[in-house]
Amino acid sequence: MCFARKSKNIDDEIKFYENDAAKLSRNKKILGLGTRHVVPDGVTAADLCEAAARVLIEKMDVDVNEIDTLIMASINHDYIGNSDACIIQGKLGLSEECACFDTSGLGCTDAIYALWLAHSLVESGASKKCLVLESSSSSLITNVRNRNANMLFGDAGATILVDRSDKEYESFFYLKSLGKNCHASGGF
Repeated sequence: MCFARKSKNIDDEIKFYENDAAKLSRNKKILGLGTRHVVPDGVTAADLCEAAARVLIEKMDVDVNEIDTLIMASINHDYIGNSDACIIQGKLGLSEECACFDTSGLGCTDAIYALWLAHSLVESGASKKCLVLESSSSSLITNVRNRNANMLFGDAGATILVDRSDKEYESFFYLKSLGKNCHASGGF
């Protein structure tokens, strides 16, 4: 996991609660808030994932040439028209044979779906080592006046390596969708 280095103490964000210390205190207690990490200018969610991937590759001593799939899950991608996964693949020096793609549009469950995809690819034999990246730079897209979202969401990048094991493990994924409750305007 890689957090943005810049952090904000939640107590310093009392302005989102009409300077009402009681409201701030209640939300801190209910939500377990203390610090919110936010990216500084010029740093993207993809940058956080790249940093997290480098740490994983180094600490687990992974040969980058063995990674044959890279999945980038994010609620907000950094590049329009280019896959964040492809950009990161180039920066990490992964093989050109590495399949790279982004997933999006699933909100908070995006990472779970990406993990399910990675597991399915490895389990089927279509991939041997799959790097799953999950990121969010919500501070860049959240309206600063929206106290419900702004205080809750921070910025981070995480990396998971999914590969085959000699041991037998059972995995369970329970995925559902509620498309019938969606409206064209994006609301529910």
